Amino acid sequence: MRRFKSIIVFLAAVLLLSGCDWLRSTLGMPTSHDLAKIETEIRMRRVADSLNALIKDTLIVDSLKIRDSLPDSTSVSQINKDSIEKKITQPQPQKNVPVPVTAQSNTTKISPSQITARFYVIVGSFKDESNVAKMDGYLSKNGYKPIHLNFKNGYKVVASGAFANANEAYGAMRKLLELDFSPEDVWVYDTNQKLHIN
Repeated sequence: MRRFKSIIVFLAAVLLLSGCDWLRSTLGMPTSHDLAKIETEIRMRRVADSLNALIKDTLIVDSLKIRDSLPDSTSVSQINKDSIEKKITQPQPQKNVPVPVTAQSNTTKISPSQITARFYVIVGSFKDESNVAKMDGYLSKNGYKPIHLNFKNGYKVVASGAFANANEAYGAMRKLLELDFSPEDVWVYDTNQKLHIN
């Protein structure tokens, strides 16, 4: 009986010191290390899937814009050389340029009806107007024209630019992060999230 008690105490000590991993590995089940690897792989797959979906959406939107800009097959025969040359020589409007600024102020305040771009590079969200003014100053000093959006949660969001596609917005965000004044929590807001006031 004494030997039996000592074996039970020994097994209990082994289980307490080694945890469940020893038992799991003995039974052929995944250990906590294996489960952590699986969880990391799942997270990486989710991130990759969401990035792929975002890229796919952007490519679809871009391809639709290109398709819409092409002439119909019936009108191709009607286009002559002069009209093609005019189109080439005429200055093309720039895409994805930040929203124009009014003459009175260096800051663009956007009402919901003026939101035309899909993506905004957000540099800060504030409740206090003095913090908004500070961020406006930093952006203006570094050549950006601040854009203000009002969110449903009561925060005023300051953006450094507005863009039609995600690739350009993320590129602008990377450039912004290289600047000395740039906060570390710069992010890209997609207006399809509908966090702004309608």
